[in-house]
Amino acid sequence: MEERIEVDLDALRDAASYGDEVCDGIASFGARLKDILGRLPEACGTGKPAEQFLGGSNGEPGVEESGNATVEATDGVHQSAVVVRDAELDIVNMLEQAEEASAWGFD
Repeated sequence: MEERIEVDLDALRDAASYGDEVCDGIASFGARLKDILGRLPEACGTGKPAEQFLGGSNGEPGVEESGNATVEATDGVHQSAVVVRDAELDIVNMLEQAEEASAWGFD
């Protein structure tokens, strides 16, 4: 007995499109973080408390080191989100091509 498997490509494409929103949100967060970190030295001024806050003290990292690590991590998450988004869209395209090929072979 022959069974037909149907995939709602429009629904899959809509679901995959949310990846754009996720990527944009992560990129926006990263840009805001970089902007804030870039303005901190001027906002903190000079003096020992500012130096300790920005550069760290007693072997503990300061905001600059911690912030840079957070920026790097955010960039990595963004890159991963882009890969996932692209893979989802590729899957939709492959399923669409498979559906077209199936229609040619069985109709």
